[in-house]
Amino acid sequence: MNRDRRGDVTLLINGLPMIQIELKNRSHPYREAFNQIKKYLKEGAFRDIYSTLQMFVVSNASDTRYIATAGESDLNEKFLSAWLDEDNQPVTEYLAFAKAVLSIPAAHRMVSQYTVLDSERKALIMLRPYQIHAVEAIRNAVNPYTGGGRQSGYIWHTTGSGKTLTSYKVAHYLSQLPSVRKVVFIVDRRDLEQGQWQVRPEPGQREYLRGYPDDEFHQTGPALLPALQTGQRRQGTDGLHP
Repeated sequence: MNRDRRGDVTLLINGLPMIQIELKNRSHPYREAFNQIKKYLKEGAFRDIYSTLQMFVVSNASDTRYIATAGESDLNEKFLSAWLDEDNQPVTEYLAFAKAVLSIPAAHRMVSQYTVLDSERKALIMLRPYQIHAVEAIRNAVNPYTGGGRQSGYIWHTTGSGKTLTSYKVAHYLSQLPSVRKVVFIVDRRDLEQGQWQVRPEPGQREYLRGYPDDEFHQTGPALLPALQTGQRRQGTDGLHP
């Protein structure tokens, strides 16, 4: 930004701009705020220290949306997301949105835990509310300090709703728990198995269980591993394994 272009609100985390908010009054649609962001991008306003931005928020006070940052040509209105609470109720009023999404530590989690860098498309992906609530529910289920522990469960998503991304973030979280040695994806099609690893931010860890002898699987380094496809078998020292 400069003297000629000043954004409405910038949220800083550890001194770095992370979330940019553009506001309009209630007589204007929130899309005008989105178009203003696009204009700033076209003019190159978000450079230098503002290149650290991870998230845009647009609002007309009554209707609020968020989106991951992108270049002017890649910032697409169809990726704007409204916030939904755990009961799937819209949270669109700007103060209610700020309390749910932009408060501390919610804002920290949005830009650090609920974003993924897609290295294939060189784009930042931000989870949608239902994905975030799914991850949070699993956090509570496996956290003994929130009444969880050794619980089982499943996440149900419809086709095209981001199951791969949700499962990746869950697996990544579980792999960071001190009590967990290995996290294994189980997928039923090769395209899904490939898709899991296109959004992985950690390079050099794309391993296959089919290449691991039993003893090496229990000792090898990476904590997050893809599983075999359904129906495949690998030859082990004691026979065939699914």
